[in-house]
Amino acid sequence: MIDLVSTIATKGVETLVAELTKAALTRVAKDFRDGQPSTTLNFRPHLEATFHRCTKIKTIVNGDSPIELLHNYVPLDFLKLGKAIDDFSTIENILFDKYVVISGHAGSGKSIFMRYLWVSYFVAGRGRIPLFVELRHLNSIELPDILTFMYHSTVDGSGELGDRGRVAFDKAVGQGQFIFIFDGFDELNNIKRDTVASQILKLSLAGKNVIVVSGRPDPRFQSWQRFIIYHVQPLTKQKAVLLIQRIDFDRKVKKTFLGELQKKLYDSHTEFASRPLLLTIMLLTYSCWGNIEEKPRKTHVFFDQAFDTLFLRHDATKEIFKRERYTKYSIDDFKRLLAFFSITTYIDEALEFTDATLQEYIKSAAQMYGFEDVNCELFAKDLLESVSILQRDGVNIKFSHGSFQEYFSAYALVRLPRVIAQDLFVKCSLRERDNVMSMVFDMNKALLILLAGNSEINFLV
Repeated sequence: MIDLVSTIATKGVETLVAELTKAALTRVAKDFRDGQPSTTLNFRPHLEATFHRCTKIKTIVNGDSPIELLHNYVPLDFLKLGKAIDDFSTIENILFDKYVVISGHAGSGKSIFMRYLWVSYFVAGRGRIPLFVELRHLNSIELPDILTFMYHSTVDGSGELGDRGRVAFDKAVGQGQFIFIFDGFDELNNIKRDTVASQILKLSLAGKNVIVVSGRPDPRFQSWQRFIIYHVQPLTKQKAVLLIQRIDFDRKVKKTFLGELQKKLYDSHTEFASRPLLLTIMLLTYSCWGNIEEKPRKTHVFFDQAFDTLFLRHDATKEIFKRERYTKYSIDDFKRLLAFFSITTYIDEALEFTDATLQEYIKSAAQMYGFEDVNCELFAKDLLESVSILQRDGVNIKFSHGSFQEYFSAYALVRLPRVIAQDLFVKCSLRERDNVMSMVFDMNKALLILLAGNSEINFLV
């Protein structure tokens, strides 16, 4: 892979992207270049937009502005058919395996890897056009058709081409001209997962395209006979140190934290320090409180401390500057309203919002749980700017990480009146592939056992 960082600095993003896009489209198979698909279909805008999307990321540390993925990327390790394999070999092997699932737990870094994977294939095209799609966008479609969605979201002017464009696209699919990178299978609404899964399997039978799907561990992946599962592995101590070194953060805090991480924190908190998201939360917590408790802690406690840090934090570049908040809630009231907003959106399986729908959800949560005179616009600004629990993603808004929605949903469930909680517990228990019920179990085991004994709760924690 070429050194994109120095190349971008030398040529500028727009010049480089134009060159890479032209190269990607000229490296595809001759029967594509000379045939109808090449003359009919225009992928250039999608490739250019995806390059910007995949090389710029936001994190809970740098939520105010995007950072360069290539400056911050830490190579992951994988387990393939019981054997350890590094990310470089994974990128190469995927082209030969053709049908691959990248499976990893929440916060393991799989979505960052999927972006890195797309960039790798874009730069060194391997004779196919790489198309990147975040599967959660299918949630807004009543009857999702993955090929139709791919066509309209990747081909410029697809609506004007009519049947001619779709025929050309289907022909290119049949010729095996693409690398389809589908990120976030676990972010599909439950009701849509089986439909999309069957379409992905059908797509694997059409031509010789490469298909890569990422998601949290899911039993259905085991039944995908043509797909090989690559399991994301925990960070080693060396890679955990590298991740912290590459984060743009206060140098003094990083230096002290790195010393603690190498000396004892990684060994005493391996379960958390080996997962990129939780390791980042450890850094945030350390920056605010100056220490990490000696004994390893439950995951929900880490998220609780992370929120406290985000709520109270000082800007990393200005040691005495405290972030301004638009609302005047105490930390407890702010957390409660955020929790009720989270459980409301979680029940609806809402992962993305417009500014309008975000405020509607805040209003609904406030009314449902007795908050009066809530300024929904200002509270939304606090979630986006003051505590960075939410972040803008193109024209829409999403949680900075899905785990925050799960944590605050669990936080709400153990604090709701039992008459309200009973029904919500049943609904939440049906989504057994995420962490809500396991965090509820850790927060209030007695409550969960009580409700499980008197309802249809799927008690699998």
